[in-house]
Amino acid sequence: YKNSMAAPKMVKVVLNVGTGTAIKKDKKDSRGLKIKAGDIYKLPYKGNFFDAVIVTDVLEHLDSPDKALKEINRVLNPKGEFSCFIPLEGSFFSLHFWLKKCGWRAKEQLAGHIQMFSKRSVENLLVNSGFRLDTLRYSVHLLGQFVDVGFYTILGSVGKELKVGLEDELKE
Repeated sequence: YKNSMAAPKMVKVVLNVGTGTAIKKDKKDSRGLKIKAGDIYKLPYKGNFFDAVIVTDVLEHLDSPDKALKEINRVLNPKGEFSCFIPLEGSFFSLHFWLKKCGWRAKEQLAGHIQMFSKRSVENLLVNSGFRLDTLRYSVHLLGQFVDVGFYTILGSVGKELKVGLEDELKE
């Protein structure tokens, strides 16, 4: 979100914020990249260190996504690029939103989605964390929502808990 409309440039130092499971998997096949685990609330890097930061499917799992984003903003170069993927399960147009109103909690219980963001809450969270919003893209895939809800409902009914992400679970 920071300067995402800037002219294309060579990115030299990238931080990919992921889960512990992803880090363990990536260390096995690092292809020469330096991979290390750390605390998202206190990253072991000096300020303005990274040219780009990528966050995919992480913020919905955090108790304090605002604190994490402020820390990410601290280590991101002021002219750097920030890209994140956040499910908008708290959106009025989300199947998850309506099912939660009826008491459905499978995604929270089985996948650890403790935050349910809406478009507005994400925008406010990013701005309040110091990001300038240049480009925002949203998509709603109703079929994908039905598949997701069905998957977690079935998992919950058979008492299965995910130890890894959904994508990794399906590969096993």
